[in-house]
Amino acid sequence: MNKNTLTLLGLLFLLSAAFISCKKKVESVTTNELTGAWQETPTQVYIRRIRFETDGKFSAVLLGQGGITQNTLNGSYAIKGDSLIVNIRERLDRDDSGKIVRVATNYIFFEKGTFSVRDLQLTINYITYPADAPARTQAKFNRIMSID
Repeated sequence: MNKNTLTLLGLLFLLSAAFISCKKKVESVTTNELTGAWQETPTQVYIRRIRFETDGKFSAVLLGQGGITQNTLNGSYAIKGDSLIVNIRERLDRDDSGKIVRVATNYIFFEKGTFSVRDLQLTINYITYPADAPARTQAKFNRIMSID
C-alpha cells in the first residue's frame, strides 16, 4: 500500500471512531425522583394516590370511603427538567352496581405541570378550570411504599 492509501484509511478510522463516540445519548424514563407511589396530603374526602413507573407508565387511583377504588386513570408520563407531562389513555370507573367500566380516553393530566420533590414530598403545580376559567392549582403528595 502506498502512503496516501494508509493516510486515507487512518483518517477514515479516526472519523469513524469520532462519529461513534459522539452518538447522542437516548434518555429513557428510568428511576428518577418521581418513580414510586405517592398519596395526596392533606387527605380529602377521597384519597388520591399516584404512581410513576420506571418504564414511563403512570396511574392514579381515587379511593372512596372504606378504601374502595372508585376510579383509576392509566397512561404515561415524561419529564424534562421540572416539567411534567402526563397523558391519560384509559379510565376505569366503578358504576353504582360495583361493576368496573373501562373507558378509552385521551387527555393531559396535570396540565402545564411542573414538579419538585423535597423531603419525600412531591409538589405538582398545574392548571385547572373551575368555572371554565384557568386557575393555578397545587397538589402535594407524600411518598408511600405502595398504592396497591
